[in-house]
Amino acid sequence: PEKEKKAMTTIFANKVRKVLHKKIKGYSNCWIENDVLIADIQPLGIYTYHFTISDISNHISHGLTAEQVAKDIIKSYRDYILSAHFYF
Repeated sequence: PEKEKKAMTTIFANKVRKVLHKKIKGYSNCWIENDVLIADIQPLGIYTYHFTISDISNHISHGLTAEQVAKDIIKSYRDYILSAHFYF
């Protein structure tokens, strides 16, 4: 079961990575480490935006999709950019 869980999460991370590559200009990467999904985005090589989801295998087994995760990462990244560079 542990080996299957690792394979499942690796496939999931690869799907998220592919969506990020299509939607984001610059460097983006996604991987799993100790059951934590980690996504990094580096738009201009200046700074890195870091996004994590803990207990990812549990979330996947309860129906979380790679598309939902990618959408959450992109929304969170957009909100970060707006708050870091614009005043509201």
